[in-house]
Parts: sequence; C-alpha cells; structure tokens
Amino acid sequence: SGNAALWRGRGPSRGAAFERSERVRVRDRERERMSFAARGLFAGARRAAAQQGQRRNGSTSSKGGFWSEGTKEKTDGLLFGESPPAAGQSRKWESWEAPWYATLVGSVVLLTLGLSAKPNNGITSWAKEEAMKRRYGN
Repeated sequence: SGNAALWRGRGPSRGAAFERSERVRVRDRERERMSFAARGLFAGARRAAAQQGQRRNGSTSSKGGFWSEGTKEKTDGLLFGESPPAAGQSRKWESWEAPWYATLVGSVVLLTLGLSAKPNNGITSWAKEEAMKRRYGN
C-alpha cells in the first residue's frame, strides 16, 4: 500500500528522490574535480619550486632558500652594500629615487592641505552649535 500511495501522488514522488540523488552525484563529481584540480595545482607549485632551486644552485635541494645563511663570506659593513662616494663627490641618485621623493613630497602636501581644509562636521561640533543656538537664541 506504501508503493501505491507513491504512484498515486500521495507522498514523496519518485522524481524528487531521483533529483535528490542526481544532485548528490553532481556534487560528488564536482568535489572530485576540485580535488583533482587542487592536486594538480600543488604538484605544479612543487615542480616550479624544484626548478627554481635547480636554477639557483644547481640542485633540487632546499639549500640556499630565503632563510638560509647566505653565500657572502664576510660583510663589508656598508649600508645596503653601497660604497661611499669619493671625498668631495656627492652620491649619485638611482633612477627610482627622484620619482619616489617627488611622490612622497606631493603626498605630504596634498594631505596637509586637504586635511586642513576638511569641514568640521562631527557630532560634537554640531552639538556645540546647537547648544549655543538654544542658549543664546542665535
């Protein structure tokens, strides 16, 4: 009698159960595809890191990475490894320094002028003006 109720439309239809199971199958296929893509992505990253290590020091080991001690035998004690200019000469600027300083100065000027011209529209200034109006009737 339970099956008869299903066929007469008095209960969950066969179509709904089929749709639900189809959604589960589609979801599982998507998960498999995603995990496959993730595995491929990680494998590609490992391969690229190994090739980079090989180019850097001729081997695929992790020696010579960012946190390694480095290859320099002795430090020279100069700031950023720059040698000081000869006596009586000034230091020559790099190509990026003029635009860097110009942008820095421009930003400071723009912020100084812009923030000093900002209207005072905070809640406390409004409350102060409102209190003055109510107290003195202006």
